[in-house]
Amino acid sequence: MSEYTVSVIRPSDRRSMAMLDRLLEKEGIRRDRNLDYTLGLFDEDYQLAATGSCFGNTLRCMAVDSSRQGEGLLNQVVSHLMEYQYERGNTHLFLYTKCSTALFFRDLGFYEIARVPDRVVFMENRRKGLEEFLKKLERETDAAAPVLPSEGAGAIVMNANPFTLGHRYLVEEAARRCSLLHIFVVSEDASLVPAHVRMRLVKEGCSGIPGLVFHGTDSYMISNATFPS
Repeated sequence: MSEYTVSVIRPSDRRSMAMLDRLLEKEGIRRDRNLDYTLGLFDEDYQLAATGSCFGNTLRCMAVDSSRQGEGLLNQVVSHLMEYQYERGNTHLFLYTKCSTALFFRDLGFYEIARVPDRVVFMENRRKGLEEFLKKLERETDAAAPVLPSEGAGAIVMNANPFTLGHRYLVEEAARRCSLLHIFVVSEDASLVPAHVRMRLVKEGCSGIPGLVFHGTDSYMISNATFPS
């Protein structure tokens, strides 16, 4: 069995990036343009045998050269990426993988959220992550609207970066058509205004409009995890 060296692949390293693209293409994977960390396993001749990347709290673009499979390289890649994520404070992780490799990631502690048959599986490293998120939404709804309407519920997802009169108008118009309106404010801090400030601005800006329930989206709605591109 060959000896492999773990090395960070930087965008400025043209030779390694070219090998990365060739490996991903060979294994039927298109390189995601949103990556903030990429590693490679190189053999003694500095040929790329396996790779994997991160962006935010997601694992992406993981591949092993088909001629090197069976040597446990993907396990090494995933273990390194998870260690890197934990070091930077990301403990709730997500990944996309082929349907054929979902079982492998399940053995590593990832759980299926959703799949497109014969295309892709979306997974997370918490057994009841989505279930707990849905329960949180129920608790927030019960606290704001103890008596739920029998019909006429609606929802808005907004970033509100920042909240404006246009957002207020949208909420007013939607609230006229619904007896209960869920407002989801994007939780991910990828905007100029921080998430907790946007949530406060939305709540203050919607003051006086009846029948509203406010929620954060966590990583499950409109995030780099659920919409990696």
